[in-house]
Amino acid sequence: MTSGQIDLSVLDDCGCNILLTNGTFGSDKYSIVNRMVVGCEKNKIHMFVDAPDFEKFADLQIWAANITRSKYVSICARPDIVYDENGLETRVFPSTKYAEIFANMSESTQSLNYPPAGPTYGRATVEKLMDCDYELYKDQLKTSRINYLTKNSLGTMMWEQRTTYGMDTDFSYIAPVFIIDELAVKIVDYERNFNFRYMNEVDLAVQKSGLIQILNSYIDRGFLYSYSLKVPSEREAQESGRTLNIKIKVQVAKDSEVINIDLEVTNNTAE
Repeated sequence: MTSGQIDLSVLDDCGCNILLTNGTFGSDKYSIVNRMVVGCEKNKIHMFVDAPDFEKFADLQIWAANITRSKYVSICARPDIVYDENGLETRVFPSTKYAEIFANMSESTQSLNYPPAGPTYGRATVEKLMDCDYELYKDQLKTSRINYLTKNSLGTMMWEQRTTYGMDTDFSYIAPVFIIDELAVKIVDYERNFNFRYMNEVDLAVQKSGLIQILNSYIDRGFLYSYSLKVPSEREAQESGRTLNIKIKVQVAKDSEVINIDLEVTNNTAE
């Protein structure tokens, strides 16, 4: 199959917001992955793209550099190796682990808005992680925007929650994309109640009150750190014609991506 043969219309109105590639793309399938990004961006579907099972980080880094930069694309690496009763090996690619991660997150928090990484939200069940040299290149994996399965004293988990987004903003991380997309849907659904209604003082106050309630709920759950909201006055609304412009600015809450511990030994000498 070539990229041009992919029918992206199947993604339209599919009702999904996550696409798992399940290791279906080999090391030379950049065009197919990048073609699918077009449909995912259009429909706000977050695509978790499996990297090939490279055992060397150098090969992984070269491959990842060819994938489209998008807030709706995350690269995940390092498959799980499982064996059947005959000892035959099967490689389970890491995008499938996101199904487990998000299912557990949804069950425990009733939301998909938390960082799908680390021991709290990013735990995954594996049999045997593929041997590789990734652990020697943790900083490079971060800057290359590659998420990977790892194991430490707390268990096995996905590490990093990066998207391939080209700019270093909140959209460089998975959770903020889910947060903003969900928030936008809630706001638009709420505002549909006010189409074709006169923009009087009472109506504007009701809109403002409802928007404050929505935004405060995101602060209460820890998804937003702060916001500003400007609903026009009745005079401003009437002077602007039949288009009501409401301005909202939000600051997404930050997760602790890096924790630096400054441990120092001092001499306890008497003065």
